[in-house]
Amino acid sequence: MKKVCWPVKRLVEIEWDDASTSKFGWENISVYRTQEVVTCRSVGYLIRKDAKQVVIVQTQAGNQNDVMREIAIPRGMVKKIKWIRSGLK
Repeated sequence: MKKVCWPVKRLVEIEWDDASTSKFGWENISVYRTQEVVTCRSVGYLIRKDAKQVVIVQTQAGNQNDVMREIAIPRGMVKKIKWIRSGLK
């Protein structure tokens, strides 16, 4: 059997504050005066980490450079990055 080569080797967990947007239609202003930030947690393969953003993907295809289910999180929203595993084979 042929050995599978994975294009991305670092698995991370990112804790980040989510941005929000209004729902469809009119909303009473009091909703936005009391709205709180939602903190999220995402796990994925680290594609990029720089001063502007952190990019992870959910799925990668072995023996190819194909990935899918990307999320790019602006650095100012990132609270914590936890290295789950690096050097995956």
